Amino acid sequence: MRAFQNTSINGFRPMGYLFLLATTLLLAGCGASQMSLQPDIKSARLSSADQRFHTAQSEQPARRLPEMTGVEHERMGDALLVRGDLHAAYLHYEKALHIDPDNLGLEYKKGLTLLKAGRGEEAARQFQTVLDKNPEYAPGHEGLGRALLIQNKYEAGKTHLIQALALDDRLWVAHNGLGTIYDREGQWDKAVAAYKAAIALQPHQGSLYNNLGMSYLLAGQYEPAAEAFQNAITHGFARAKAYNNLGVALARLGRHEAAFEAFKKAGGEPQAYNNLGCIYMKEGRYDKAAASFEKAIAMEPAYYLKASENLKRARAAQKKL
Repeated sequence: MRAFQNTSINGFRPMGYLFLLATTLLLAGCGASQMSLQPDIKSARLSSADQRFHTAQSEQPARRLPEMTGVEHERMGDALLVRGDLHAAYLHYEKALHIDPDNLGLEYKKGLTLLKAGRGEEAARQFQTVLDKNPEYAPGHEGLGRALLIQNKYEAGKTHLIQALALDDRLWVAHNGLGTIYDREGQWDKAVAAYKAAIALQPHQGSLYNNLGMSYLLAGQYEPAAEAFQNAITHGFARAKAYNNLGVALARLGRHEAAFEAFKKAGGEPQAYNNLGCIYMKEGRYDKAAASFEKAIAMEPAYYLKASENLKRARAAQKKL
């Protein structure tokens, strides 16, 4: 999930990394509810950003940069980082560091480019360099925590995120990262508190409301979950995952028509019928489930192999009644 760090360094607001993680939840055969997590579990395949960074390093190991002051190099790096030209941003930060070698913020920004590229081990080393120079630098702990998390090193990452907040509790990305860890641990109350702390600092970041809704959903608190997902949409996170999550919460509240409308906004009418069929299956209403799957198949038979499989299960369940 495009967000900006609340704490500014030399006038720059580094980008947060609120990635997507699909959580298998509640509905077999339906679109899984999804969180906007920080950070994600990386696949073995390079992300597109990492691929671009890797290619740029391979093809232009000694890209010549124009002569600028250190401040100009840093500003150029900031602009390129926001634009997604990670390798060029990294080079400008390095050039600025040659001019101003004691600038800790520049060392930190180098770590951000690596983190954004999904290069967890390199980012961790860079953030450790920052902390070696100043162990009390809160963004360095936050960055290292995030870099460890994308390597699936949750306990170590958690330790650094907690340390970051002990030094500066205004780091909303650290609050969000802790929330995702607490969700993994099944500590829903702590996750909710972490997301609420992030929202208090960044009230217009829609992805945070989506995460809050997921914690409520996982805890079986469907009314506040539906409210949180609606807030996510209201605050600009009007994406398929938010509507899908809203549909799940509404369905668990028995509001099937409203759930159908949310599912339809998430992925179209055939998918909405399929998802509603899954809801009915879970409720043991196999006749309604079968009817919903049949509608999904009739609308898009080539696409809805999933609906066909679900229909077979519904009919088999009907026969057992």
